[in-house]
Amino acid sequence: MLRLVPLAVKRPLKPTACRLFHQTVPVYSKPKDFRGLRPILAMFDTLLCKEIMKALWMVLLYGVRQNSVTIHYPYERTNKSTRFRGEHALMIYPDGDERCITCQLCEVVCPAQAINIDGVEDDDGSRIAARFDLDMHKCIYCGLCQEACPVDAIIETPNFEFCCTEYDSLLYDKAKLLENGIRWTPAIEWMVARERTDYPTNSQRFKAD
Repeated sequence: MLRLVPLAVKRPLKPTACRLFHQTVPVYSKPKDFRGLRPILAMFDTLLCKEIMKALWMVLLYGVRQNSVTIHYPYERTNKSTRFRGEHALMIYPDGDERCITCQLCEVVCPAQAINIDGVEDDDGSRIAARFDLDMHKCIYCGLCQEACPVDAIIETPNFEFCCTEYDSLLYDKAKLLENGIRWTPAIEWMVARERTDYPTNSQRFKAD
């Protein structure tokens, strides 16, 4: 005779057992909120002049540990970089011929549109600049003109002392640029020699004549 056995039914946990189970699980508390202390800390920083004291401490350290770096200009001058971009000049060959062939690459590449060139043919058939105007008010001294020139006709000299009080004094024509080139040729040659020494692996922008 078969005997039916009732299935085991799980009894629900008692409320006390549930409470005991949850009590054994570790509960991580939230970090303390210090936002209430921020106004107090800010007030102490203001009263103690924290930023001013830090600045004075830095001045004291630099004044004691390091030598003075003040340059008494114009009686003292620092060495400029070989790639310093200053006042513009038009260069000439050693025999006196102008380098500019009026290809107008500098005029095209100038982002400030500061250069205007008109070219004519010389007696021997070569092209020379009949007009070479440069508005120094517009110039941003980016150096793109001298980088684009295939014959190194336009150069930015190391001269930075050409301020003036008249507007027309910074409107350079061909004569003014050629004068700058003759005046600053020794300094430019020295800078080229120094650049070839300092950067021997760099592609030479200045070609040997």
